[in-house]
Amino acid sequence: MPDLIVRRYSRDDNRNLSKEDKTMRKILSKALFLSLISLVITIGTMAQTQTRAYQVSDRQVQTLLNRIETRTDAFRNEIERSIDYRNNDREDSIN
Repeated sequence: MPDLIVRRYSRDDNRNLSKEDKTMRKILSKALFLSLISLVITIGTMAQTQTRAYQVSDRQVQTLLNRIETRTDAFRNEIERSIDYRNNDREDSIN
């Protein structure tokens, strides 16, 4: 099994590169840096936008709770009527 040799980057490696390679390396490192900065800014902006989207007033929460309570009461009444109707139906069929 061949041994793997891991070579570390050092400043000596830069000396062996041509002028074009050095320029390309600088351009790539700057592009990478700018990409990372853009990513950080984008993520920060998205986080701010999401927190604002879910802010609601106390009045909106109270309105929502009232609607839920009203609809729950209506549902409960409908279930009770349905149960009563079925019980009456059973009693009629027995008699």
